[in-house]
Amino acid sequence: MYTSGGTTLYEAGSETYNKYDIKSGYLVDVTLRITDPDGAVDEILDGANALVNVLLDSGSFSFTNTSKGKSTSTIKSAAAAGTDGGVVYTVKLTRLAYSGTGDTMGITVRSKAESEDYFFSDAVTISQCVPKTADQDSNDEDDKDYSDLAVATPYIIVSNYSYGGSQITAGDTFSLTITLYNTSRLIDVENMMVTISMPDDLMLTSSSNTFYIDALDAEEAITKTVQVTAKPAAQPQSHNVTVSMKYQYIDHKTVSRNDCSTEEIISIPVVQVDRFQLTSVEIEPQVMVGEEVYLSVEYVNKGRSEVYNLSAFVSGDNIENPGQNQNLGNLSSGATGSADFYIRAAESGPVSGLITVVYEDTNMQEKTLTIPFSTEAQSYEDLYGDQMGMYNPGMMEDPGSFSGMKISPRPSRGPEASQRMSLAIFIRSAARAFSAPWANTSSSLEVRAWNLLGAVVKDF
Repeated sequence: MYTSGGTTLYEAGSETYNKYDIKSGYLVDVTLRITDPDGAVDEILDGANALVNVLLDSGSFSFTNTSKGKSTSTIKSAAAAGTDGGVVYTVKLTRLAYSGTGDTMGITVRSKAESEDYFFSDAVTISQCVPKTADQDSNDEDDKDYSDLAVATPYIIVSNYSYGGSQITAGDTFSLTITLYNTSRLIDVENMMVTISMPDDLMLTSSSNTFYIDALDAEEAITKTVQVTAKPAAQPQSHNVTVSMKYQYIDHKTVSRNDCSTEEIISIPVVQVDRFQLTSVEIEPQVMVGEEVYLSVEYVNKGRSEVYNLSAFVSGDNIENPGQNQNLGNLSSGATGSADFYIRAAESGPVSGLITVVYEDTNMQEKTLTIPFSTEAQSYEDLYGDQMGMYNPGMMEDPGSFSGMKISPRPSRGPEASQRMSLAIFIRSAARAFSAPWANTSSSLEVRAWNLLGAVVKDF
């Protein structure tokens, strides 16, 4: 036995070499030269690939795993022991922690593959170890014996997942890619069963919801992809998908196989197709300059989700009062509504413009729709010329008529503004019937003088 570069070489089963003191908490590198008369080279190495695992299953040393590094075990070489058979191989162990109690290192070498049955176990005594005394234990409560501490449980997590974009539209089929990661730095897992549980509005297509993974090494990841369909009637929200994992791992200290399970939840946002529409615009084909004319746009929400914060405004040419704005609130699925305005033509000629509707969809994304409108404006001068003085369009029935009393408190001044009828409508030659007359309607009474001017006559 000898030392070189701070690394101590021991031969399993031989006398120990004493040169350096090893105290509680020290990290040491150890190189073991193992002679196995019953082994063979092809059981230990396949080219540069090790076929065995080296375990510390007893004694005063343990593997470590800290932010500064972790323990490693490496098969450095393997050769035939001689003409009588057997194998001699060298194992390097790094960053082993000394517990502060005892002076032995128990090792087990076994095949990585379950189909192979190579096994070797032995122990060496390391006389450089300086165990703690009773006085040291009482003075330093932080120095504890970790030799019997169970190994840390390896956990499998979903380290990353992707569904192809920022959101999924109801009715679409997409690829769901999930990456599983073994968080342990030392322990491999195996015999893993993964189950993906879908909510009611999502369903797996062309695959099972369960798949099998033979093994996942420490600090390694594996990626799986499944096809998922969002149902056409899926609610516009984030849907939770549950990923459950059951697996096994080998505890190197107890040399036992343990069962473990973990569960992760991932979210997939689903949106409905935006089917908010502007259906029609209503305005008279001819208007008079300076008179208010009714302008309306109708809309409908044909989608399955609500739209929010509706507003509408008017813009255009030859309009005295553009920029009118209405806040219309929210519109539920299947509902209809309208935005109504009154505009005035500034001068004779074409009047045209846009009604712009702004709203937010279920993702709070602002969207804009527009619909054009147009009409023709005329002035009274253009329509009547020199005959303007012969007829006053604001004139009404005779002041003594009851009808005049109903539309103006002062008949001599004409009807109230809200009761006036534009000349373009008043002189329209073709009347439009809004509803059919009732079949049982009585005929009008004969015109009598007392029904007109004989009852009340106002003095002016």
